[in-house]
Amino acid sequence: MIIFSAATWQGQAWHPKGVLESFVKEPKLIWNKKDPNLQIEKLKKMIEEKYNQKFNSYWDFHKWSVENFEGFWKELWHYFNVIASKPYEKVND
Repeated sequence: MIIFSAATWQGQAWHPKGVLESFVKEPKLIWNKKDPNLQIEKLKKMIEEKYNQKFNSYWDFHKWSVENFEGFWKELWHYFNVIASKPYEKVND
């Protein structure tokens, strides 16, 4: 089970000086193998379709994300609408 709490994942805005305008009060569950309708599963399905992949397990998805880290982080950035002071130019290794 993975729990993540971040304002960018909840569509919250960042203050221009870098301080969160509002906080997420409760962590949100993003992955649980017993619940196929969570955000990470939706991201996985979107990546499967876009990259013509089929992940039969979490570990298949993990392996692909490590071997294709630029594509994975690009998709994660856009899927979760990450808000930053400027758009990324490239994924660092």
